[in-house]
Amino acid sequence: MSSTSSAPVVLVTGPNGYSGTATVVEFLKQGYNHRCAAGLRPGHTYWKKDWNTATWDDAAASDYGGFVYCASKVIAERAAWDFLEREKPGFSLTVYNPPMVFGPPIQPFDSLDRLNEFVDEPWQLLSGKARVMAFTAFLIFVDVRDLAYLQVVSLANEAARDQRYFTISSDYTGDDVVRIAAAAFPAQAARMTPLSGQPAPRSTTRITFRTLEQSVVDTTKVLFDAEGAITKGAWGVKQTKTEHIQFL
Repeated sequence: MSSTSSAPVVLVTGPNGYSGTATVVEFLKQGYNHRCAAGLRPGHTYWKKDWNTATWDDAAASDYGGFVYCASKVIAERAAWDFLEREKPGFSLTVYNPPMVFGPPIQPFDSLDRLNEFVDEPWQLLSGKARVMAFTAFLIFVDVRDLAYLQVVSLANEAARDQRYFTISSDYTGDDVVRIAAAAFPAQAARMTPLSGQPAPRSTTRITFRTLEQSVVDTTKVLFDAEGAITKGAWGVKQTKTEHIQFL
């Protein structure tokens, strides 16, 4: 990309990622033109040998929170595998790498302004606090109950020893979340963030993943119930929803 014919040409790789996107936006603000090319890995199946290539130095040099967050995950996991190799303790390691994690919260909270990030993201859309549909950074998700189930049953699953797994239920966009929630809770539909109008993009442990619809509906119900109870002063630290997690 270049701003004039005499300006330097800058090659930006991975512009669909966090840091790449921020870099391209900055160049566009400075008047640069851009040409893009998409490269895929046809036929490649991602497995335990594939890693995020971000390093500690990359994260330290970045001021983009999303990139630093993702880098912290790979740094922490590599440290765990290094410990296993170096110390050879009397236990094994099983890692589940989830994308976006949805699902109804069961932890006590007394304000919908203090939700954790994975619950707050859909709440911004469900409550209409987000005025416009935001870019969906993580296009795949898993329900927190399925992730918890996998972690528990792996303790008794010999085939899961020293393995790395991607835990992906399906793809999704913010539009999908609003469509599903509005259909399930029509009385609340008018307050939700308007749809973008864009078309939706297209293991050794036995598990049937919960659908995005089930995850969104269950989460929406808990949040709307909490909103009403908090308003009435009936929602406190003793509030629990243990029925949401059932190990089969």
